[in-house]
Amino acid sequence: MWILAGVFKAFGISPLAIRLPSAIAGIITALATYWLGYELFLAPHRRSEDRRIITRQWLIAFGAAMFTSLSYWHIHFSRFGIRGVFTTMTTALTMAALWRAIRLTEKWGDDGTPASHRAAYVWWGIAGLWM
Repeated sequence: MWILAGVFKAFGISPLAIRLPSAIAGIITALATYWLGYELFLAPHRRSEDRRIITRQWLIAFGAAMFTSLSYWHIHFSRFGIRGVFTTMTTALTMAALWRAIRLTEKWGDDGTPASHRAAYVWWGIAGLWM
């Protein structure tokens, strides 16, 4: 409701103002789904020399984002102007940030530098904020 109130203040009360936050949340959801796919499948294999693994993992992340952005329900709720689309957006952002925090926490034993600890704590905080 606060987002909608800000959009009403900026654009006035109109159908565009009602639907704009949901449309933007739908776009962010598709991008966050790619980021989540990247964190789950592609990031652990970044240093791999085998290009087939990288290509396959990239296709999984990209395919998940495309499936999300082209699915009927996602398009429907993104255009409809209701708050339900924000749930999938925050869930995808939470899971992506959470997975990055987990990966950074697992690296603590590798280098043990305070910078790696700080980065992991920041990502844990971002995941908690989105949650």
